[in-house]
Amino acid sequence: MSSLILVIEKFEGIIGALLGVVVTMLMNEYLKSKGKIRFYFQDFKLKYLEKNSEGGYEECEKEKDYTLVRYNFKVQLYNSSENRKILRDIKIVFVGNKGTIYNIVQNTDSRRVNFDRLISDDVNIINLNPKEIIEIGLEGQISKSSGDIKILRDIDKIYLIAKDSKDRSIKKIIKNYSKTS
Repeated sequence: MSSLILVIEKFEGIIGALLGVVVTMLMNEYLKSKGKIRFYFQDFKLKYLEKNSEGGYEECEKEKDYTLVRYNFKVQLYNSSENRKILRDIKIVFVGNKGTIYNIVQNTDSRRVNFDRLISDDVNIINLNPKEIIEIGLEGQISKSSGDIKILRDIDKIYLIAKDSKDRSIKKIIKNYSKTS
């Protein structure tokens, strides 16, 4: 036991320096990974549409017999960590007192015409570089074929849900209609 103490006393400076380097390296990596994704939602619009006499759609009041609901908004995403982060399995959730509807969002920047019809690509994955903010236009629609869209008459809240790189769920509120001011 005394020989171990003698060795430690002889190499005390070297052992201390090595421990200091290891602890500094571990703390530096830990602090780099701290931080999270911040969400900023803007310009959320929800439109209720009914078929017109020409076969197209026109905006109507939500009390009418609408057959399609369209929404669009912008989201700014800021990655406050020093590591790359991802969002995947991105959906919009409409929550009302009569039920819930999940919808996959599309990217408005990918909108294009295909055989006289507008189409957009689904947003599946978003990569966020460290200390960077991006803005993405999102849109979607819910038709009668998606289920009972009359649920959307009495919406309480609208959420964006996604999963991060560790498969943890992220749920952020976009719009809260149930607030009483």
